[in-house]
Amino acid sequence: MTIAFVDCNNLGYRAFHTTGSLTHGSDLTGVAYGFINQLFTFFKHAPYGTEPVFCWDSKHSLRKKIYPDYKKRDEQTEEAKERRLELYAQFDAIREDILPALGWQGRCWIRDGYEADDLMAWGVDGNDNVRDKLTIIVSGDEDLYQCLYQDGINETVIFNPGKNEFYTEDQLRNDYYVIGDQWHIVKAIAGCKSDNVPGVMGVGEKTAIKFLHGNLKLTDKKRMAIEIFKKSPEYRRNLKLVKLPFGNWDEQEEVFIIPKVTLKKQDFLAVFEKYGMNSFIKRMDEISNLLGLI
Repeated sequence: MTIAFVDCNNLGYRAFHTTGSLTHGSDLTGVAYGFINQLFTFFKHAPYGTEPVFCWDSKHSLRKKIYPDYKKRDEQTEEAKERRLELYAQFDAIREDILPALGWQGRCWIRDGYEADDLMAWGVDGNDNVRDKLTIIVSGDEDLYQCLYQDGINETVIFNPGKNEFYTEDQLRNDYYVIGDQWHIVKAIAGCKSDNVPGVMGVGEKTAIKFLHGNLKLTDKKRMAIEIFKKSPEYRRNLKLVKLPFGNWDEQEEVFIIPKVTLKKQDFLAVFEKYGMNSFIKRMDEISNLLGLI
């Protein structure tokens, strides 16, 4: 059985920026529509019978205890704040109503203080109950490159919903000359703009990789800046912020379960009708064959 860990917030934000303005009556439904559409596209590319697990960000982050400016955004307009609240309301509807109604009851993972990235990283690496020979992460987040893995038997790959392509550790090695286990070190040095984590000024991922391989001259100012930074508390802080999963999961007592589910055509039709997703109703035979609905 192939398991796919879905980065729901990542897919949700993508939908927000593409189909987010769609409505059904007076209700905004574009994020839900775009989210489900991306799921169906993924299943077209995945091995038949792939079992999804839906991972969600908590509404607050334990990382802020280490770095209060983590993911800090510029002050938003009232209109932008209202749109974000509407987005979160659709996230809640997808997690609490739509996915269970489609038949994926108990497949949503969320843990207070943690992000979807943490749950996926723990799922593919630290939980023997869910790891399989092939494990897929569905996300466009490059932070998850550190989860890429290949040993000849077991493999973890990433499906990028923006490109509709799989990405492997071999490709990471060819593109960046590092393996998954080294990626968090690259991010700790270079920083992460999307998470507002500052690294060495003027140093990007490519320069950080050159440093790791010893390919920067001793007299290179960026090399000297990196060496100073690596001795700093800011570097140790960055490692804690970017390494997945966050915190000490070796002592994790909770076990996430992937319950068996039976997906029914009538349940999918009911959801599509409720949310006015008529294009999916027209594709019902295709969707039914894709997911093996009964």
